[in-house]
This record gives sequence, structure tokens and C-alpha cells, in this order.
Amino acid sequence: MKFRRVLHGLKMMPRNSSPIIEKEVLCTYQIKLERVLGVTVSSNAALTCDNNGLIAYPAGCTVVLFNTRTEQQSHIINTSRKTITSLAFSSCGRYIVTGECGHQPAVRVWDLQSDPQSGHPGLAPQPQQVAEFVGHKFGVNCVAFSPTTKYVVSVGTQHDMIVNVWDWKNNIKVASNKVSTKIKSIAFSENGSYFVTVGNRHVKFWFLEHGKAKYKEAVPLMGRSAILGEQRNNYFCDVACGKAQCGDSTYAITRSGLLCEFNNRRLLDKWVELRTTSANCITVGEKYIFVGCAEGIIRCFDPTTLRFITTLPRNHYLGVDVSLGTSIQHMATPPPDAKYPDTIAITFDETNNKLTSIYNDHSIYVWDVFNIQRVGKSFSFLYHSACIWGVEMAPPNSPLPPGSFLTCSSDDTIRVWTLDKMNENNSRGMYQPNIYSNELLKVVYIDKDLSYIKDLDISGTTDKQENSSYDGRNGVRCIRISPDGKHLASGDRSGNIRIHDTSSMRELCKIEAHDAEVLCLEYSDINLGLMASASRDRLLHVFDTKNGYDFQQTLDDHSSSITAVRFLNHAGNTQMVSCGADKSLIFRTLGDGTGKPQFTRAHNATGKTTLYDMEVDTGQKHVLTACQDRNVRIYSVNTGKHTKSFKGSTGDDGTLIKVVLDRSGIYLATSCTDKSLSVYDYYSGECMATMCGHSELATGLRFTNDCRRLISASGDGCIFVWRVPHDMVVTMHARLSQQAMRQGKQLENEVFSDSSNFDFYEGTNAIDVNYRFSIGQLPQWAKKQLTEDASQPQTFTKGVAVPKGRWAQRAETAMGVKSFYSNNPYPFPPPGGIKKLHWLFKPRNRRFDSDGGSKDSSLDSGTEIKNYQESRREISVSKVTTRIESRRGIMTDDSAIGDVESTAHDADIDSDMEYRHRPIYYPTQSGTQSGSEFTVTNIDADELRKSQRKKKPPKILIQPAATSSTYGSNDSEDDDDDASTPSGENTDRNPMSLFSISSESLDQLVSRERYLQSTFESMSGMENEVRTPSHKKIKIADKSKPNKSSISSKFLTRSGERNLEAINAVKQTKSDPDAIKKRQELNKRIAETKKKLESGSL
Repeated sequence: MKFRRVLHGLKMMPRNSSPIIEKEVLCTYQIKLERVLGVTVSSNAALTCDNNGLIAYPAGCTVVLFNTRTEQQSHIINTSRKTITSLAFSSCGRYIVTGECGHQPAVRVWDLQSDPQSGHPGLAPQPQQVAEFVGHKFGVNCVAFSPTTKYVVSVGTQHDMIVNVWDWKNNIKVASNKVSTKIKSIAFSENGSYFVTVGNRHVKFWFLEHGKAKYKEAVPLMGRSAILGEQRNNYFCDVACGKAQCGDSTYAITRSGLLCEFNNRRLLDKWVELRTTSANCITVGEKYIFVGCAEGIIRCFDPTTLRFITTLPRNHYLGVDVSLGTSIQHMATPPPDAKYPDTIAITFDETNNKLTSIYNDHSIYVWDVFNIQRVGKSFSFLYHSACIWGVEMAPPNSPLPPGSFLTCSSDDTIRVWTLDKMNENNSRGMYQPNIYSNELLKVVYIDKDLSYIKDLDISGTTDKQENSSYDGRNGVRCIRISPDGKHLASGDRSGNIRIHDTSSMRELCKIEAHDAEVLCLEYSDINLGLMASASRDRLLHVFDTKNGYDFQQTLDDHSSSITAVRFLNHAGNTQMVSCGADKSLIFRTLGDGTGKPQFTRAHNATGKTTLYDMEVDTGQKHVLTACQDRNVRIYSVNTGKHTKSFKGSTGDDGTLIKVVLDRSGIYLATSCTDKSLSVYDYYSGECMATMCGHSELATGLRFTNDCRRLISASGDGCIFVWRVPHDMVVTMHARLSQQAMRQGKQLENEVFSDSSNFDFYEGTNAIDVNYRFSIGQLPQWAKKQLTEDASQPQTFTKGVAVPKGRWAQRAETAMGVKSFYSNNPYPFPPPGGIKKLHWLFKPRNRRFDSDGGSKDSSLDSGTEIKNYQESRREISVSKVTTRIESRRGIMTDDSAIGDVESTAHDADIDSDMEYRHRPIYYPTQSGTQSGSEFTVTNIDADELRKSQRKKKPPKILIQPAATSSTYGSNDSEDDDDDASTPSGENTDRNPMSLFSISSESLDQLVSRERYLQSTFESMSGMENEVRTPSHKKIKIADKSKPNKSSISSKFLTRSGERNLEAINAVKQTKSDPDAIKKRQELNKRIAETKKKLESGSL
């Protein structure tokens, strides 16, 4: 049943925030965000976990909550459309606090256990926002809850550098102070009496005063610097406080690779070298300290002694072919010169023994560390690391798996994704389940050097390249799949076109087509066999796909960038229509000549604004255009006249850059530069739903073939999968059925297949938590059997009960279960085999448990075989656990951890949740590190104090050519004893704080946003530069000279030769004295006539 949602923006917006929607917005439906494929974590401040298996990380303006127990995602969308930069859980796990960047950023607190409410007219209900504070100017670097959950601490960016303490339940700012450097991280002590901040030459302890019940105004926050000794000049990039018996200790890491321990007197107690090029992040538990370093290294130390314990296995190497990773053995043979992404964030769920790590290629790994000497990989996700430019759905009956889609990005990759579980029914050729990712099936690397596969903006190392992903000529700009699905065409930002075979993703040919980036590619129908390419160089090329993509024709009737091109068949005639930034829509017809197919101009339409995208309706009678004034204008194919228009965005700002129809042609989706998405009824123009959640504008938009989902891709590198409401799906399916009946065809199975409703994170054994088990409809004999079984305690030392009665005949066929990686069923073991499994069920109260503590001699034996052939897997089905043994090999960086084992975690005995996932365990390798290389350096407190007094540096003078930031605040224990308010005289006593050695993420975000907007809004060819906040010019189109060998360059050269005589004649006329005299006389007469008109004498 349809319902209407009305939101009055000024009344419904949260307190202290500026309204985004300032007028009444009518939406017929609410669309739910089903899945997010992407991550925008830039530091350890943007990754957190609670003790219930929940991991939180930002993806644009959305917080993704991934449950490691159920493998499900839930989401919190920041409807203010500001990018989430930091977040943290409360100690109880009920609340989560977020920080953001942008003008007047807010610190928001969300209640995860509250009744969901809708904060946006087109979005499904989500957890409530219970508090909001605006106390920073440009951005929030990090946030944290106090252990008692009473206070929230937020630290601003280097533009305001304010530390605020909030009593969030009473809406009061308790304390505040300024800092003299950019804060990278914050950590609360276990008892909550102080918190610690770290930065460049900065380790400071801040103390909270107790006993005051009411605060009339913010008091100065008391802070004292740590005594660093000889480590005073280091850049401290992350901090964590100890727990339990180490609760008085504070652990900080330096960018150069040191792990330092401070005691509760702020003294540097001891430190140990991490033996890595750089360290980026740290997390601390009661038993372990994990430090994330460069090249994918994660070190583990003892928090009591700083003794080295082990090094975790590395993740995938850069450039890995995920389609070949059908077994763990694939990770055992990396190339000799393999490079790995840097670890930028880690968090440790000590209750479930899960360590989550995020890398700067935007990949996520969840490790099982129940036994630190046998580490297993529970989950892994590989995402785009730069701006995504386009989305393309795989056509039905193609070599690609059903329901799969492709994306292209500035990281120079093309990726094949799936939203459904891979099995024997939807697997195609090399597109099989792999151990790297459940959603990612294949990665095509365009740049073989992998120069941009890492996110250089968040790299911990200093060897950043001159060109980033947003100002160079790198990146795949557009993609298109042929109608039969056999060829994939891609155009890059240098003007090249590549053709790949979709069955193997082998490059068939490369065409140097344009002098600027390729903005659009389009295939005609199979019978015609043509492909058209449009570019920023205002030229349009036509190729013959049947003859190896031979060049056919160049069309130059546009005066600016061509943004879209489409083929259509109208009244039996083939036409090609294109639109561009010159506000024109040009229709061309295919000639009847016997030679090469040639298109001639038929008619054109000129609009009032720039046209950024175009779509053809299902009847191919009308063309829809996305206009700069946020309208969708519809033109007739037959006459080229404007027939209809309606609003394509609910907002009053921005530009409409994308428009796409579903397969039935009933609904259209639009994308606007204000980061919003909208769905409209094509025939009535009614707004069906509006969405938000991306932190950048959505550059790609597509409905899936089954019409059940809407996929959006953005400049933030994230892919959002939206669940289309059921009523809309039914309407689209009905229209598709009617169209198929008229044409005498049959719809593909995937349109009405139930597999399209399958949520990969739910699995086949997912059980609704609100489901109530009932046996009311069963016969009496079945009820009796169930109640008898339920009344008896479950034992695992007895054999499986033999079926009786009517169920006995089903026992004639062997029962079993299917593995995730294989479609062959595994039989249940004999009854005696279950006796050995009693040790699997631990008495600890948690949903998942690891097999790390196994006493099986076959696992812990010292004899390790290089290539394992046995297979060990555990499958838990309805409290009966079976084991299939498997052994495979894997290499790690310095040490390989654990045995080869895919052993399942056991669910709680008293729960109905079935087994869901098996960690993949890594084998033990010879030559592991013994720990002797990691020497702990102990520091005497008296000597440390003496060295501080002796080496007190002189006052620092400002020098324009400062290469690094130096501060005096950390050089003495008495330097910052006095507290100061934000308006105090000593807030700016250190002018050198203006020079930070690390780039600011806020500037990077603003630069990226300006670049993306300018890419679409400045396609005239004249405005090719945009200034960043640092006043550096960024080229929009090209950085180097045009390619003289491209088709466009050759065409322009020939055109120049043909027009050379005319140009010379014009030049000669301009320099002719007689012509100059006549021109002067004409200008004089025009001036006299104008003067007479103004005086009114005529």
C-alpha cells in the first residue's frame, strides 16, 4: 500500500543545525539502503568496535555497522550531507558518536537501541540522533566517549584546534581549551580521570575535574605535556590506554616506527622499535597490543613488558587477481617483488577475538585472533580507492554472471561485482567464489604499474607522487558493455579506448581516439554493429565493431564537450543523438550508402542550459536530458522539439548530472551535485523517493536488471545499493511482462528469480530475531516428538538419532550439507565421530569461538608440509557439527601464523542462530621471528628529567622556509602546566603550529569536491583550471600536450589544412587598408545612429 511522507524541514531538523531541506518535500515511498561497498576511513579515529561483534566505519556521509556474528550491515545516514571523519562507541555499546567536516560541523550522538525514525523524507527509518553539538569551525578530527559514557570529547582540525568536553545528556559544554598542534588521536584512561592526545611532537594528558554538579559555562581544561626525553622530536600518530593490570599505562606510536609506553606520571617508561618504515595505528587489549604499519604489517606485543609476540599474516598484495583466489593456496605464491597496502586503522573486539584492519587501498580484513599463534581470516572486502566514474549492468545471457555489474574508477581499475551468492547456477567461467571478497569477482588493472591503487591522500609514508587521483590523466572515465555482453569498452582520461573480452577480461585492442578524456561510449544494436565515443575535445568518433573496431567517421558539429551519445531505431531508421555542454541536442540519421555507414545531421534542438546526460525511453520515441537548472527535459525523436519537462531534484541548489530509466521505462532516477538522489515517475513527474548518503556527487547510477535495486556510485569511492520498494517492483515487472507479450518474447529468469531477493549477509540460514517458533500446524505425532526432544538436554557425545515413522523413508538417501566453496554435499559423519567434538563448545558466553585451542595432535604437530592436500572444514548445522579436513599453505610477511584449518566458530548453544562463516587459518612456516630483533629500551625516570632540563631548547623564530613543525610545548614537563581558555593569551604563543608536516584531510576533501563539480560544470573547454584551498591550480581536462597520433588530432590537422586558405584570406582582409577604412566608416555610422536613437530624434 502506498503512503505519503511529508517533511517540514524547518520543524524536523535537529537542534543547533542549519536545515538542508527548507521546503515541504512530498515522497510516495521510502527507499532502504541495503548495502555499502566502500569505505572512507582516513585514520584510526574513523574505525571502532563494541564488545558485541559490531564494527563501525564511515562510507561518505554514512556510518556502516557490520556485525561479525550475523554478517549483516546496518547503516546510519547523516542527513546533513557532511562527511563523517571520526566515530566512537560508548563503553556500553548503545551509543555511537560521530564527527564530521564542513561548514559548522557537528558532533552527533546516535542511540542504536532506540525506535528507528525517519530523518529524511525518502529514506527508511534509522537509529535516532539524541544529541548534537556545534562547537568547531571546519571539521572534527577525532571523538571519544568517556568510560562512564557521561562525557564526549571532540577535537577540531588544525584550523581551530580546540578540544571540547561535552556533557551530552545535559547539552552542556563542560570544558574547553586550545592546542598548539594538529591532534591525530585521542584515548581515555580506563578509570576515566584523564584522556591523552597525540600529534606532531605532542603527547598531552588532559585531566577532568570531578565534584561539580552544574556548569554554568565552560571551564578551562587542564592539560600537561608528557615528558618525552630524547623522543621529543617524533611525530606521534596514534595513542591507546592500557586495560586491567596495565590500566595506568598509555601507549603511543610514532610515525618513524616506535612503540612508547608512558606511566601515569606522564613519564616515558620504555619503548621498542617496530622494525618498519612507518607505523600508523594502534589498538590495545588486556593481553595484546596490535600496531598497524606500512606494507600491510601488523605487529603484536605484550602490554605488560612490550615483548614481541608475533606478526600477523599479511593481506593481499597489490595487483592481485581475485578471480584466481579460489583457494587459500593462491595467497601462498605472491610475486617476488610484491607490494602491499599500508595498514591505516585497526580495532580489537576482545570479547569475540576479532581484529579489524583497514588498508590504504580501501580494503578491510577481519582476523580471528582467538589463538594468537593460529590467526585466521574471517572476512575480507576489497573496494575502490578513488573516485568511481561509472556503473554498468551486465546484460542478460552474457558471459558475466547474472545480476552482476561493473564499475570504473580513477584508481585505474575496472571491477566486476555481484550482489547475490555465487553458486553453480550463476557462476560463469572464471567468475567463481573467491577467498578475497564475497562481492568482488574480478579486477581489471589498466595501469600495470599500479601507481594509483593506493589512496595517496591517506598514505602514512611521505613518498607521495606529484599527481593524485584527482588532477592527473589517470583513471577510467567511462565504460559500456556490448548488447551481447561479449565486449567491454572503456575510455580513460587520456583519450584512449580499450576493448576487453568479458569472458576472460583480456584486452583485445587499444584505440588512441581522443585528445581529452572520453566522456561517453555507446553501442548500437547487434545487427548494426557500431560503437560511438564522445569526448571533451568536442569530437564524436564512430567505429565498426564487426571489423575489429575499424574507424568509420568523425562528427564535429558540437562546439563544446559532448556529454552523452545514444543510438536509437525510430520508424525503421537508425539514428544517433548526442548532447553537450553547448546546450544543443543533435539528431543524426544513418545514410543509405553502400560504402561505410555515414551519419548526416537531421535536426537539432537548442536548450537554455547545459545538458549533462541523456536517456532514451523504451519506445524510443522520446529523449530525456539532465539539465543544469535541475530539470528533466523531454524531446521528441521525430521532430526534435521540446515536449515536456519536470523538476529532477527536490533541492534548490546544484546541477542535474545523471538521469537513468529502469528497464520497464516507468521510473527514472536522477543525481544532483548537491549529493542527493531522486526517483521520479516518468509519466506523471511525481517524486517517488529522495535519498542521500554519499559525501560526493553520484557519478554513476543504474537500476538492476530485475528492477529490485538501484545502484549508485560516487566520487567518494563508495557504491550504495538501494532496495526499491516492493510496490514499485511489482509495477515494473508488470510492465516488463506486457512488453514481452507484445513482442512475443519471454523474460529472463533473473527478473522473477527468487535469488534476486537473497541478501548475501543474511545467508540461507538467517533467522529473523522477531520470529516466534510455533508448532501449532504440525500433526500430533510431530508435536510430541518435538516436545520430547526439547525437554531433554542436548548432548554431543551421543550419536545422531535415527529417523522414525514417516521420516524414515527420507533417510534412505544420505543427508549432508554444502560448503560455501563447493557445491558437492558433504555427508554427516558416523555417530561415533561426534564424540570427538565436545571440546568445540566452550563455556564462555559468546556467539563465536575459535578452534585455536585445539589439542588435536594432527594440528599442533611440528611437522609442516609445504603443499597441503588434506581439507579441513567445519560445518555446524542445527547443533550437529561435522568436520571436513583441509590443509593448504599460505605465506606471511615475516612469520606465518597458525595451522591450515578452516574451522567454524560455534554459535551459542542456547541460540537459534546457525553457523554462518568459517575463518580461513594460515599455516606455520619456518623462519619466523623469535622476538630477539625487537629490543625493549627502558628509561630511568631521573635521567629522563635531567635530560629534559639540560636540553631545553631556545626560543624558536619563525622562518618562511620551515620544513617541519617544531614546538616548545613538549620539551618540558612544566611548559604547559597552566590551563588556558580558547580566548587566552597563550593560545597562539607557538606560531610554528601553522606549519604542519602532514597534509590536512579537510583540504583534500574540499579539493576533491571542487574538482568533481568542476568536471561536470565546466565542460565548455574554456575553464580547465580550478583552485584548491591551498591556491594551487588543478587542470580539469589534461596536463600534457595532446596525443598527435590520436584520431582527433589527425582529424583536426586535416581540417586545418582544408581551412588554411580561408584563414589566410581572412587575415589578408583584416590587414587590407581599404577594408580597414570601410570598417571604420561603418562603425562611425553605427555610433551616430545609436546616439540618435538614445536622444529620441528618430
